[in-house]
Amino acid sequence: MRNQKALVQGKTGKNRPLVCSRDAFVLRQKNIKAKVNKNVLEDIMNLTKILAVAALAIAPVAAQAQNLTARDASSIQNFFLDEGSDVELLEDNVGDPQLNVIHYGSEFTIFFYGCHDNTNCDSIQFYSGYATDGGVRLKTVNTFNAEKRWVRAYVGDSGSTKLEMDLYMGDGGINADDFAETVGLWSRLMGDFEEVIGYN
Repeated sequence: MRNQKALVQGKTGKNRPLVCSRDAFVLRQKNIKAKVNKNVLEDIMNLTKILAVAALAIAPVAAQAQNLTARDASSIQNFFLDEGSDVELLEDNVGDPQLNVIHYGSEFTIFFYGCHDNTNCDSIQFYSGYATDGGVRLKTVNTFNAEKRWVRAYVGDSGSTKLEMDLYMGDGGINADDFAETVGLWSRLMGDFEEVIGYN
């Protein structure tokens, strides 16, 4: 047998080389290895796709679990506690949650709204009241409201002056960083208002 190969008559009538048994074994092993490698690569790619889809599905749930929500007053209370603030969780006059907060020297109250059976609320209101006894002119308050966004000021029937800011939190709530920005905005505007009304 020349070069360990022989010629056989193919189905098409052309001469084809007949590979000896050793060469056939080596070729078969190469084909098996190539097929295995291809299958492993496909399995890895499929597993990667599955993990990616799972990560996308889990990520929003994990992010939502860390959000602050009006549905859980303790999540907002814990935010202020983590900031080193003094905060007390109470109930308002209709039984809804209420937070009394002292945050970096500023005192204010957070009321909860859109509640169902005094729980599962959907929004909050930052509130600060000042016993100005009618000493603040309505024009001063109107000018402040015209110049400032986000908050509203008004003079109550007793002559006290009040400042409020509402925040809708919905079902999913907001993350701690955005809430911190909101608290910072409220604190700055509250300071601006106290300066305008001459509150010390």
